[in-house]
Amino acid sequence: AFQNCTGLTAVAIPNTVRVIEHGVFDSCTGLKKVAIPKGVMAIGDMAFQNCTGLTAVAIPNTVREIGNGAFRDCTGLKKVVIPKGVTEIWQGAFQNCTGLTAVAIPNTVRGIGVGAFQNCTGLKKVAISKGVTKIGDWTFLGCSGLTSVTIPNGVTEIGREAFLGCSGLASVTIPNGVTEIGRRAFRGCTGLASIAIPSSVTTIKHEAFAECTGLTSVVIPDSVTDIAE
Repeated sequence: AFQNCTGLTAVAIPNTVRVIEHGVFDSCTGLKKVAIPKGVMAIGDMAFQNCTGLTAVAIPNTVREIGNGAFRDCTGLKKVVIPKGVTEIWQGAFQNCTGLTAVAIPNTVRGIGVGAFQNCTGLKKVAISKGVTKIGDWTFLGCSGLTSVTIPNGVTEIGREAFLGCSGLASVTIPNGVTEIGRRAFRGCTGLASIAIPSSVTTIKHEAFAECTGLTSVVIPDSVTDIAE
């Protein structure tokens, strides 16, 4: 509807809207402010993709889903509050949001899609609440500024390349309950000095900790039956 309206600076969406559809404001590069009203239940795929002027967005607690690439390439976005009520953050939702510095994922979220926060290089801190059961493939890939991440109890799998290239990550606690550490999950995390692998883990996949040049200590429990190349 408003794709590539580069002169658009502000939008007020009426409270009668329930879904912000696919690509509605895609590449509105001048957009600085948007008010998403209560009542909206879904932010569609690529709804605000490449809105590079957008600096903050308040998502109401009526929203249940943040779609594929909904805020991808919003490089000016510094702050986003994901409210309780959101259950799904889909693939690439905040990918390449290089200005984003912190994110808190509430305990209503069940799924974090592939590459949801990929290449958010300014991201320093992530808090993931209980409720999430899997850190998906490429979720935080290339988040080189990330220093701290809390992985909650309840997570059973850390996906492929989930934290690949997170060179600033100094420590990570893998909770008891995780059974599999995915292929290249922590590859290139050069700031990581030690890692404790819990007794629930059975599989450490290919190059899971490759090129972690700062790693000086690792404890592998006897529950592990498969360590790949």
